[in-house]
Amino acid sequence: MRRAATLVLPLLALAGAPACGARTIGLYDSTDGGAADVEADAARDGASDSRFETGVDAAFDSALDSASDTSFDEGIDTAIDTAVDTGIDAIGDGPEDPYTVGQLCTGDGDCVGGGANPPQCSSSVVPGFPTDVCVEYGCDPGDGSAVAPCGKETGWCLSTGVGQPGLCLPRCSFDASGNFTAKCAGKDACSYYLYQYDATGRPQGLGYCYAGCTRDADCSGGERCQPETGLCAPSLVTYPLAIGATCTDADSQAGNCICLSTGSSAKGYCSEPCRMGTTSGGGACPSGFTCDGFVPKTAGGAPIFSKVPTGLQGYCLKNCAADADCAAYGGWCYETAGTGAKTCQFYPPT
Repeated sequence: MRRAATLVLPLLALAGAPACGARTIGLYDSTDGGAADVEADAARDGASDSRFETGVDAAFDSALDSASDTSFDEGIDTAIDTAVDTGIDAIGDGPEDPYTVGQLCTGDGDCVGGGANPPQCSSSVVPGFPTDVCVEYGCDPGDGSAVAPCGKETGWCLSTGVGQPGLCLPRCSFDASGNFTAKCAGKDACSYYLYQYDATGRPQGLGYCYAGCTRDADCSGGERCQPETGLCAPSLVTYPLAIGATCTDADSQAGNCICLSTGSSAKGYCSEPCRMGTTSGGGACPSGFTCDGFVPKTAGGAPIFSKVPTGLQGYCLKNCAADADCAAYGGWCYETAGTGAKTCQFYPPT
């Protein structure tokens, strides 16, 4: 199972973070498989126990009353059988634990679940989604050794920085034929995250839904689309460095450009989001660049994906012919799925 890349993708400000002010989120593969909602599970288990015990008590008392009319032993047997059946029915009839990560929202009141870290509307956590959905700030991304599901398996918990709580974003997915099997809401974009194999042995791509505007028409309320982030904003910010300029992570932090590189201190080059399959207008890349979603064509020499969905979010990567064209950035030149061209990548080819 391979994730999108170890490169740090755009750092984006989190609004409304608890107490400590704004935080940043690096949308990269720093996850762990353990974002369990302990409090919600405990509450649900307690409720189930209560319903079971109530059913047991009522049925047992009723059966004991009728036992004297037949035989005590027969009454006991009936009481036990009825109590178990009634208790199980009580559990099955009880309310399910709600969870709304990924559902549409207009405010925090539309988002429920999550125990100590209830979901919030994206407008409160990461303002600028073209289509607001419930997300959760405070999930556990782990140590990066495994993927961390969250939101009752409806999202992925992405790291927001070392030692910081994670951000649970909705999932999306696509099959080996390049068709979406689960789309993001409205105008929000699906970014590739990792792949896995289904029960039939076919690869499936899994992603997360984040931002995604490509033009002002994708935004509402008079907001503008910031092309460097895919987020809607009241006004646009000017990024001093153009696509393709040499940069480091410090340039991303300073708002000079979205810098792609192999690490925080390594040289890379400036980029911006794009939509795969788009050749002109919003979401397209300029000449000399190709929209690349980081979806692998092969792993260990075996083919995985040959196509990707139209509209999958990628980044404008520099075209290249050989590794030498990418040496200045510490990268490699190779082709990923659905691009039809080699680009300067920051993840070793497999």
